[in-house]
Amino acid sequence: MINSLSPSDEQFLASARAIGQRLERAQRQISTGRRVNSAADAPDQIGTLLSTRAELSRNQQTQSNLGRVKTEVDAGEGALAAATKLLDRASALAAQGVSSTATPETRRQLAGEVEAVLQQVVSLTGTTVEDRYIFAGTNDTTIPYTIDPVPPNAISSYGGSAVTKRAFDHLGGTFETGRTAEEIFDNPDPEKNVFTSLRALRDGLFADDSAAITTAFASTKSSSLHVITMQAVYGTAQNRVNNALDESKTAATRLKSQIASIEDADLTSAILDLNQGTRDQQAAFQSRAQLPRGSLFDYLG
Repeated sequence: MINSLSPSDEQFLASARAIGQRLERAQRQISTGRRVNSAADAPDQIGTLLSTRAELSRNQQTQSNLGRVKTEVDAGEGALAAATKLLDRASALAAQGVSSTATPETRRQLAGEVEAVLQQVVSLTGTTVEDRYIFAGTNDTTIPYTIDPVPPNAISSYGGSAVTKRAFDHLGGTFETGRTAEEIFDNPDPEKNVFTSLRALRDGLFADDSAAITTAFASTKSSSLHVITMQAVYGTAQNRVNNALDESKTAATRLKSQIASIEDADLTSAILDLNQGTRDQQAAFQSRAQLPRGSLFDYLG
């Protein structure tokens, strides 16, 4: 009968397997650039690695969302800056209209210019970003206001939502990112209502009514101040979005560093390990080859 392997044979095979596994691990790290390629490579750290990856994924989604919010907030601030200029123009027209030298014909011409300003302001309420109406609150698929192109150029009722949009930062906190067109341009407070003040100015000029023009002039200036206040709100939102983006990017850098500390291979160490393993393997086989070989009769009982 043939005896089983000797203890020295078993020890040699075990050492050869260990060296082979060591070489395979080093080659895998060098080819992939990763120290952890499967759960078996770091069973004690795989839980931390998976949770950190999940947190990074959430952070990246937050950054993407904040990028879209930034585009909307920037567009909103730009639209209100344009509205402020239009209201400045309306105030200048009103100043001309209240002048004692203004004739009825002049005032009718000024009324036509105020009407043009009104139409442009209504158009600004329909500002969109990626087909979303940014002044429509959470109901951003519906245009907030439309204006009938035919005199008396009636303005529609508000078509958006009263609920304003909010954005998430990387910590899960929320903040307001804008206001509705209704609050900005069609405010229930007469002193803040852009539409009402412009229509009153238009109608007073057209009717050649000095008293009405004077009253509308004052309300146009007060509604302009309201729009400037709303523009400042958007400026604050811009700062908040930019800060949230910066914080999110900082968090992403930290998370990537944590993942790399667990997952990435030390290539220098892996190359040294591969070279040393190769030498160890060669030495083992050379040493084994130099051992005296027994004949078949040595194993026969």
